[in-house]
Amino acid sequence: MKHHKYASKLLDYFTSENKAETTIADLASVFQCSERHTKTVIHHLAAKQWITWHVSQGRGKKPVITLHFEKDDILLEQAKGLIEKEIYQKGFTVVQQASAAYQEKFRVWFQQQIGITQVSADKNASLDVLRYPFYPVRLCMDPLDASSRHDSHMIQQIFDRLVEYNPETETLEPAIAHCWESKDGKQWIFYLRKNVRFHHGRILHANDVKTTILRFTEDSAIRKNLLNIQIINQTTLIFQLDKSDYLFPRLLADVRASIVPIDVIKEKGKLFSSKPIGCGPYQLTIYSEEKIQLDRFENYYGLAPWLDKVEVITASEEFLSKQTHPLLLEAPDSSWVEKFTYEQGADFIILNSRKPGSLQDKNYRKDLIEAIRPADFCLAKRGEIIAHSLIVDKSMTFPNKINQTSSSPCQSSLKIAAQQIRKNADHYREAAILQKQLEDAGIHSEIELFPIAELKDPNKILDYDLFVGGVFLSDDYLLSALTFMESMSMPLYPLLPDSVQKEVQQKLTKIRQSENSQQQWELYFQLEKDLKKQHFIVFLNHRGHGVYEAEDSLYENIHLNSNGRINYRKVWRKPF
Repeated sequence: MKHHKYASKLLDYFTSENKAETTIADLASVFQCSERHTKTVIHHLAAKQWITWHVSQGRGKKPVITLHFEKDDILLEQAKGLIEKEIYQKGFTVVQQASAAYQEKFRVWFQQQIGITQVSADKNASLDVLRYPFYPVRLCMDPLDASSRHDSHMIQQIFDRLVEYNPETETLEPAIAHCWESKDGKQWIFYLRKNVRFHHGRILHANDVKTTILRFTEDSAIRKNLLNIQIINQTTLIFQLDKSDYLFPRLLADVRASIVPIDVIKEKGKLFSSKPIGCGPYQLTIYSEEKIQLDRFENYYGLAPWLDKVEVITASEEFLSKQTHPLLLEAPDSSWVEKFTYEQGADFIILNSRKPGSLQDKNYRKDLIEAIRPADFCLAKRGEIIAHSLIVDKSMTFPNKINQTSSSPCQSSLKIAAQQIRKNADHYREAAILQKQLEDAGIHSEIELFPIAELKDPNKILDYDLFVGGVFLSDDYLLSALTFMESMSMPLYPLLPDSVQKEVQQKLTKIRQSENSQQQWELYFQLEKDLKKQHFIVFLNHRGHGVYEAEDSLYENIHLNSNGRINYRKVWRKPF
């Protein structure tokens, strides 16, 4: 029964907690319904203890009604009812009309509705469901076009790759491919598992793998040295490179290399990004303004995840800022302890030395960089530290402070591009700090937001003098850092002079041709050092966040991955 509208009408005629005489006929007029239905409403409200309905014996004595609710009670009940019906957006909107105290009551109630719970599926079975709220985000779930952490995280649940990189052991592990081999680093043979099924039922074929890789542009890291892909049979294919690359298999673990079904790609085209079909442990079943829902794929070839369903509820950032839950990095109980961790990757400023003008002068770039104070970009309350590299451990080997020398770069006006990931998620704050530092050095500048999607066209960034942005590294730090260094869809490489681009490629080739991990890292850090020495880039800060951990908890594997998200494949909850 929708009792809220009747309760609202009572507030128009009666005052809360004040006794008042009335009759069923009078209330029927208020409710604009029959007397019979009015009696049903009164009985229902009394059962909820929203009213007291007292009937006195004796002729002429009218019943007495006492209201025990206010408008906020109605709003709270309405919001709860909407949430229970999974009409989340309207529910959050309704409760925001209530007082702060009642909004807090709602949050306490909502806390009990989320997390890992069991839901009855039928008489003999139940489903383990994870529900949690998240702020509105527009996802692109075509692996090739993934541009944010949210995209990458969801793709990792829906799709699988040939191999997976384990950051703890720093090794590749089998996924769709159960084995791979090479004698010289130039020819790589991959053997696929049998009967790997996509969510729409078709069995994966080696041609799906070939087509997935050929979707990449020819100048991408994964195809740059690739001569051809030969299909031997349904489960075997050979990648032929033009030179040795012992890191090539790790490129296939990249989220963008997630294997897609060629038939669905051809059928859906651009719609594939919102209606993806993969062969991962979860399939997307709902993607709406209310929620994102993933259901366990019953025919998954690998180890089935413990969670049967995941529901990511869309909620406003204002609501989330006051919401507490372990999956939002809050302690579920006092046994959990907060620990701080830094994200691999860094914010940075890149100087465009391809644009005609003063930035082509190395000495000018040097003076300009010396006017930049990285410490000013660090948010101390968030524990941020000065970055000297994309890798946090490397930055830790440098002094915490940088002694800036006084510099007086030539007078000029510069155009700053501030990286924008999505609405309300950008590097404008950092660009404004840079603008102030340049102003202190007598340099005028202008700031424009630069959507990260526009990096797909490297020519668009060439109009700017300075690019302020940041990058986070995937689980494979080395591969992710190398991609940043050489990709035309990243902001660094397109802004380097031709001669320096050639040097970068030569150094990257040495890294890829080395089979020694330590030597690979040494060569990479030398590359960073050379780019800094020539004043093409200045690293600003490493970001971090607090997470909660407990030695003994019902929750297992609630750990953040490189996307700052929890891997649904691994999380589970003990019964006691």
